[in-house]
Amino acid sequence: MKAIRQHIQQLGVTLLELMLSLAIIAVLLILATRYYEGARLSQQVNQAGNDIQAIVAAMANKTAGNPNYSATTNCMKDLMATGYLPSVWGSTASTANPWGGSYTCAVNSGSAGQGQVQIAAAGLPSTACTNLENMFTGINQNSSPCDEGANNSATFTGLFGTGTGNVPDDN
Repeated sequence: MKAIRQHIQQLGVTLLELMLSLAIIAVLLILATRYYEGARLSQQVNQAGNDIQAIVAAMANKTAGNPNYSATTNCMKDLMATGYLPSVWGSTASTANPWGGSYTCAVNSGSAGQGQVQIAAAGLPSTACTNLENMFTGINQNSSPCDEGANNSATFTGLFGTGTGNVPDDN
């Protein structure tokens, strides 16, 4: 009888092996989620930076022949209506940013052929707001740093006209 019992092998997995497998899977899922969230935030910040640069460049192109240009209160709508910004951005005074908030812009005419376009981005996560501010450190005259109030917004000021260098730092 003892000889028969010695030849029976265990089939299946033990509870300890199952728990270890689940723990490894949980760790891998947590790491993948953190990586995805970081990569997504980085992509959204880059998209917002490109959008802000596009608005400043569109304003510079629009005002190239008219340095004393003074926009209506609907700067975004004006840039889209005249074809300086693509119509896919929308047709209203504000346009959605990657976080679902909006971009709005206003123009202040300056002296000596220079003007300022102020682009407000609302609905930003605080990390994204800080990253955007860092991206535009070289050209930005922040009229309002990251405002973590109800709107969580920041305003970026870009210069256009003669003698302006509107290229963000390569961080």
